[in-house]
Amino acid sequence: MPGRRITPVRMAAAVAVLALLPLTAACGKKEESKSISIPGLGKIETKGDGKEATFSIKTKEGEVKFESSKTVTEADLGVPIYPGAKSQEGGSLMIAGGGKEKGGSWTAANFTTSDPYENVRDFYKGKAGADAQVMETSAEGAKTAMFHLKAKDEKDKTAATVIVSRSKDKPETEIHIQRVTEKN
Repeated sequence: MPGRRITPVRMAAAVAVLALLPLTAACGKKEESKSISIPGLGKIETKGDGKEATFSIKTKEGEVKFESSKTVTEADLGVPIYPGAKSQEGGSLMIAGGGKEKGGSWTAANFTTSDPYENVRDFYKGKAGADAQVMETSAEGAKTAMFHLKAKDEKDKTAATVIVSRSKDKPETEIHIQRVTEKN
């Protein structure tokens, strides 16, 4: 393709996706692992059992690691999980990467609870503090509140977003939490 070069990063990403596909289709099967080394580029490792999957790309510049359906903790998310909320199956993902000096991570998880929307919204409103950015909307029987929280220390490049929503046709309140960190 004219003007498009196949860089080592593009090649590694393509190989990683291809290597991960069989693992994501292995629902309920025993754990499988694969490792591929690409001379001059690095190593790609995959592991999964159909419920959880991990793959990592290691190069001389650094490493990127993807984890799907890992049990996510409050420490991973940087904010509390609503008491009694249940993690949605396949509803969490962690991506971390970096080199010697820079890097970061992104963590996301989805939860549900039978508690009313207002209870969950008020829980996070109380945890958010005065510095949080808060947005709330409602339309046609659906309610959503979004809380954007930044780290108190400016040197800490961490931010978390919590989205609480409930639709009139759903029996549960949904909670989506994501956290982004950056190291310099």
